[in-house]
Amino acid sequence: MLEMRPVCEKCGRELPPDSPDAVICSYECTFCREHELEACPNCKGELVRRPTRVLPAPAVAVEAGPPGVQVTPSGYLLNRQDGSQGRLSDLEKVEILNEDEVYFVLIGPENSLVIPQSTPGTAELLAHLQKLPGFQHDKFLEAMDGQGRFTCWERPATAESAP
Repeated sequence: MLEMRPVCEKCGRELPPDSPDAVICSYECTFCREHELEACPNCKGELVRRPTRVLPAPAVAVEAGPPGVQVTPSGYLLNRQDGSQGRLSDLEKVEILNEDEVYFVLIGPENSLVIPQSTPGTAELLAHLQKLPGFQHDKFLEAMDGQGRFTCWERPATAESAP
């Protein structure tokens, strides 16, 4: 399995598993795309875009409250059992993943949170998500009955971002 190193070896920038800005060589040396490197400075090998991975990966450990989900003024906060936290402030998309267990997939511009439905606080999270303008309740219900990944809400495109 690909190692998915969490930081750029040149500048120390965080590169979570879902970051599209990471490049790697065949030895999995990891760098930011911004450096525009011709080759890996360590082994001189070819650098290619690292594939993204959306999994419940632990964040940097910080002091956290009890395990569960909270809706805070600064965004959704997931307190993991190991004490680490995940945070998502600018929500762009809400998906439900149903693969024997149901997961909320909250997608932001720079990170994602994957939260099992069994996590304490998901009832409050769902109540908050259902208030988003354009939330598709029928897709949510379809996700509860079916297997796969279902998009329940997506931030509408703004006039500035439209082609």
